[in-house]
Amino acid sequence: MSLIKHNCSHCDADLEFPEQLSRVCCPQCHSQFLVETYQDIVSLKWLKDAPSLPKMDLSDSSNRVLSLSEQLKILDQKIYEIDRNVKQRRSSASSSFLVAFMFFFFAFSGLLINRIVIAVCCGTISTAMILLTGSTLQESARSRKSLAILVYQREQLARELSFSQPRMF
Repeated sequence: MSLIKHNCSHCDADLEFPEQLSRVCCPQCHSQFLVETYQDIVSLKWLKDAPSLPKMDLSDSSNRVLSLSEQLKILDQKIYEIDRNVKQRRSSASSSFLVAFMFFFFAFSGLLINRIVIAVCCGTISTAMILLTGSTLQESARSRKSLAILVYQREQLARELSFSQPRMF
């Protein structure tokens, strides 16, 4: 995954984010930007009234401050859960599409043998399965965006952890 480096137009902070993100939030001033790419040129368009990105709660129930390595473990667990969820949704979408194709075939067969009732029922089921496939793929796309944000947060924490640890020579 390649990273894009840019500067915040509000506070001039360094921004570094994966190229798949369509929105980015400045870690210093919390300004949000829409990422626009045209022929290897990246520009950030400021979003005035943008809803804030979801913040990850990386504290435990006793409200103690977690170490960076503990925060990394939590992010790794959430990344694993979302990745598993995305894979399950893709599998579900594939199954729904295959069922839709099968009922489309039955509907077509019903028309060929002049069984209108069978054709209408199978066509209705096929349409419903196609709609289910579409909604499942939309949910999967939203989960992939959340996954990209979490992976980016994890990379930042890992970078902070590597800077905070003493170096042995």
